[in-house]
Amino acid sequence: MEVIMTVMILLPMKKAVLRGLQELIQANRKGSWFTMYLCMFILLHSCALLTAADNKKARKQGLEVREQLLA
Repeated sequence: MEVIMTVMILLPMKKAVLRGLQELIQANRKGSWFTMYLCMFILLHSCALLTAADNKKARKQGLEVREQLLA
C-alpha cells in the first residue's frame, strides 16, 4: 500500500508542490509568509520523521553509527 501511494500520488504531486512553493517564495509577498512557513515546516518535519524511522530500523538490524558522519 505504501509503494502504491508513493508511486501513484506522491511522486506526481512532488513537482507541482515544489513549483508552487517556489513561486510563493519568489513572489515575496508578506501575506504569504504563513503559507510558506507551514509548507516548509511540514516538508522538513516529514523528512525528520523519515530519517528517524530509517535510523531506528538500522539500529534494530544491528547497524552501527559511523563516527565519520557525525564529526
